[in-house]
Amino acid sequence: MQYEYKTIAVPPIACRVWKAIALTVGILSFASCLKPSEILQPRIQGSVFIVKADGDSVRLGLTTVYLVPSAEATDGVRASVNKHINTLRNVDLNIAHIKKTSPESIITIGHFMTLGETATSDLAKVLSLISAAAIDQTKTDADGEFELLIPANIDTSIVAYATRKIGEQSEHYFWIVPSSEALKQKPKLFLSNDNQSIEKSTL
Repeated sequence: MQYEYKTIAVPPIACRVWKAIALTVGILSFASCLKPSEILQPRIQGSVFIVKADGDSVRLGLTTVYLVPSAEATDGVRASVNKHINTLRNVDLNIAHIKKTSPESIITIGHFMTLGETATSDLAKVLSLISAAAIDQTKTDADGEFELLIPANIDTSIVAYATRKIGEQSEHYFWIVPSSEALKQKPKLFLSNDNQSIEKSTL
């Protein structure tokens, strides 16, 4: 007995339907392998750096970047950090001036050093509160790069503080950027001179 084989033509529309079904199944299978956080949480990639007056950039590696509820990243926090940083700047300038003009004024230098120690301690307390309130945190790599996942169910902000020693003086940098604004920055969030939350200074 001989069997006769026939080729059945599948309508083009049916082919497209089956391809769409196969593609959908493939996507769902891939999504099922992901963690819920990877599906629901957008990812922010960022870079922390400072551009000096001469145009050269300094990448701030090992800078801690915090993700905090926006309710904790208030104008009060911003003002407090500004106050302590400005005190430290003034202390550095005054000590440098005294050493240059009256190096024998040990008592005056000691006075400003005490002010600096107090401001440093107060700044550390504010930063510790930010750290305690953080939902997540990470450190930048040697190139100043970092990455954070942003939860979809809470209003958050990116907060970072860094300092850099230049001779006997220090430069301070501070950022507060709402995550909603950070997500608009494509392809990367840049924390630099342009969006600092403290008064700009000449490097």
